[in-house]
Amino acid sequence: MSRYVATDWHGQLELAKQILEYLKPEDKLYFLGDAIDRGPHGLEIMDILLTDKRVIYLKGNHEDIMYDCLTDMIDGHFDGITHWVNNGGKSCFTALQYAPTERVMKYLSAIKRMPERIDLENEKGQRIILTHAGISPWYSEEDMRLMGRKYAYIWDRKHLHDYHGHFDKEEYKNTYIIHGHTPVEYLKSLWGCDTTTEEKETIAIYAYGHKIDLDLASFVTGRAALFDLDTFEVIYFETGVK
Repeated sequence: MSRYVATDWHGQLELAKQILEYLKPEDKLYFLGDAIDRGPHGLEIMDILLTDKRVIYLKGNHEDIMYDCLTDMIDGHFDGITHWVNNGGKSCFTALQYAPTERVMKYLSAIKRMPERIDLENEKGQRIILTHAGISPWYSEEDMRLMGRKYAYIWDRKHLHDYHGHFDKEEYKNTYIIHGHTPVEYLKSLWGCDTTTEEKETIAIYAYGHKIDLDLASFVTGRAALFDLDTFEVIYFETGVK
């Protein structure tokens, strides 16, 4: 059995199918969120992930937007629609605008159950932290709340500016954070992170090798990465359909 991580497919159904068909029946996939929005087939991907027993589906910020908007709509409030549509949610909103209540409630229930963080140990004894947005592992949830980072696991980018010397401390030398949320090409151009990779369409390893960003902006590049938790090997998938 192999354990993999993937993230941010954003409605790219062909990419999703390629990756899921690559997996063996006994494999496990941790999907870090943002299956939906931007691309045209987000809800189809979400349906597949929610029914595939190999998949553990973590919440991304786009699932969070969807949850808030649908909840508001049920309560008769429509203020969140503009926010959702402006963040690439037009196709999902249109598909659900007149959907049966049962379907809407199914998605709300599923998103509510999604974990925001998973901690595990791989075969090498390395501590792995999985979240959609990434994290500063030395801050507790209470610390982040007090710092105004209440939804850090799914929204935060402040951790990109962490003082990476923290990873020299004994407590964190064996800790690795795997995330999506921030497209790799932006790590350098917008946030100034030093990475071990120069190419825009490959994953980024930064923070002295302790943080790994898998977001390849699939809805633009037509590429996605599948990351092996135990070997740290990467398999790339590509489609001409964007």
